[in-house]
Amino acid sequence: MKLKIKIIAGLFVFMLSVLAAGNLQAQNTYTNLVTITATMELQGNYTENGAVETAAPPMSEALGMKQLLGIMAVDEHAAGDYVGTAFPSGAKLVDIDSTNPPDYQVLDENNNFIVDVTNVLSIAHSTNEIYIGKYNTSTGLNDPTLTTKHINRYTYDDSAISGGVGLCFTLQGQGTLTITDTTPKNGVYTENKVSKTPSAAGQGNYQGTAFIITGSMTQTRNNKFTLTP
Repeated sequence: MKLKIKIIAGLFVFMLSVLAAGNLQAQNTYTNLVTITATMELQGNYTENGAVETAAPPMSEALGMKQLLGIMAVDEHAAGDYVGTAFPSGAKLVDIDSTNPPDYQVLDENNNFIVDVTNVLSIAHSTNEIYIGKYNTSTGLNDPTLTTKHINRYTYDDSAISGGVGLCFTLQGQGTLTITDTTPKNGVYTENKVSKTPSAAGQGNYQGTAFIITGSMTQTRNNKFTLTP
């Protein structure tokens, strides 16, 4: 019993430190590049021959960033939030995770805002997290790296948009988030974030056709920040 109490107490102190770090660096804006690489296996057509009904093999369709951004453009146009039906070349999906709740946007190749897509996309992770690494309580930075393991869940749902593409899916799996901070020089430090979910699975519906989906998700950023005194 004593050992268990010590472990819980240590974890509680560590969690307070991590939360304190979040408050210390609250002025920072975190823009993460989001990448999804997935394959949908859509239900094949059914045919009947007398008393025998046959389900054809599933239809395989790629759902990567090219396809997803194309779908988002059509959906946001139908929602009245975007004038066109296609994003310009070089457009990218980002997660602005310094806001509460997080905000999901499409930016152009020069990082100019195009449209907010929070109405169709959400990203969440489990409340249970496993922490590995070191944290400096005096600076509020990782020393130099802190890693967490948790379950990532991506959800896309355009069902509320009249005239939208008609795509809904969830994709989830065990993710690893690694944040590395450099030693501050003259109060300036670099922070690198890599979130990887290398093996994810889920299910969805595309224009009335059910499918299962497998793939991977990543979020990355590399920024310079000024340490709060």
